[in-house]
Amino acid sequence: MQARLRGPAWRNPIALMILTSLVMEACSAAPAVSPTATPSPAASAVTSCTVITRDEAATVLGVPVTGTFSGGEDLTATLHGCGFDTAKPDVRLAVAVVANGEAQFEQVKTTTPNSTPLPGVGDEAFAADEGGAGGGPFLVGALKGGTAVYIFKVYGTAAQFEVMKTLLATAVTRI
Repeated sequence: MQARLRGPAWRNPIALMILTSLVMEACSAAPAVSPTATPSPAASAVTSCTVITRDEAATVLGVPVTGTFSGGEDLTATLHGCGFDTAKPDVRLAVAVVANGEAQFEQVKTTTPNSTPLPGVGDEAFAADEGGAGGGPFLVGALKGGTAVYIFKVYGTAAQFEVMKTLLATAVTRI
């Protein structure tokens, strides 16, 4: 069965940017980064594949993580994206770290449907069940010292959404 890309998640600019970049990279036959490439300073310090571990992603997904997609590399000068893959093609978790992400964070927070404040996480945080019915798409985001972190999952349960909120708080401590 093929999933349809519709609904509020696909109108969210950060979710769409993250997922498009990650899916394009995952489908690429060529390696994302040559073995001799030198990571940028921002990527060396904090990356989307280091703010969340595979085991933590598996806890959110409810199944073991089989690998990462996008290679955990810089997708733009300030956006670092990583995805956690499973044996189930429709069960993935996307993570993004955005340097100098204050303005983008504000835009995403205010334009994401059903966004509510998530107190006590970073300098500011939000959580959104974009579909509003407890089944996703889910997006959580936080800002800490100018760096934004986002975690996105297309389908899920209310329990997984709660784990995502806790995981965001953990990710922020790694910035």
